[in-house]
Amino acid sequence: MQPDAKPGDIRFEDLNGDGLLDSGDKYKIGSGVPKVSLAFNVNLAYKDFDLVANFYGNFGVKRHNYTKYYLQRMDQNFNYGKDCLNAWTPENPNTDIPRAVQGDPNGNSRLASDRFIENGDYLRLNNLQLGYNLPKKACTKLGISNLRFYVGATRLFTITGYKGYDPSTGSTVGEMGIDYASSPLSRTYMVGIKFGF
Repeated sequence: MQPDAKPGDIRFEDLNGDGLLDSGDKYKIGSGVPKVSLAFNVNLAYKDFDLVANFYGNFGVKRHNYTKYYLQRMDQNFNYGKDCLNAWTPENPNTDIPRAVQGDPNGNSRLASDRFIENGDYLRLNNLQLGYNLPKKACTKLGISNLRFYVGATRLFTITGYKGYDPSTGSTVGEMGIDYASSPLSRTYMVGIKFGF
């Protein structure tokens, strides 16, 4: 079925046993649509301090790590990912990175496969804000009705096993479950003052 395969090449399995490697050997790996999406908020207050935290996450979702796929193809004339330094060689046979070869005779290094499907589950602290409200007595002395100081941040951390940039990418219609090397969402920090007369 793969007569030109060499040691270190990717080998595909004839799942339906018909002696051919074709669309009949495809199988469902998972879904880019999460089985569970959740969000929860935490609102705490103690004396003049308050804390607000917002978490969200997706579970039961698979992601096609297209970045990994593209950087490990080894069929183009450009730089590859650092993982390719661990490619199969006779001295390095215990690896999941195929041998480095230009023009793979079987075309295996260029085919998308379950090698690039990863668990896309994650839980993210999306927003965190800590505030302090000046007591009413002090506000009255300043001639205002209220004064609040706060600091905050967005996307402080994400708990995930996904190896791509961001497990929440590839969530738009038409791209469900595919991470096309999208830039990760940036972390932001803020400091603010809110007051009223």
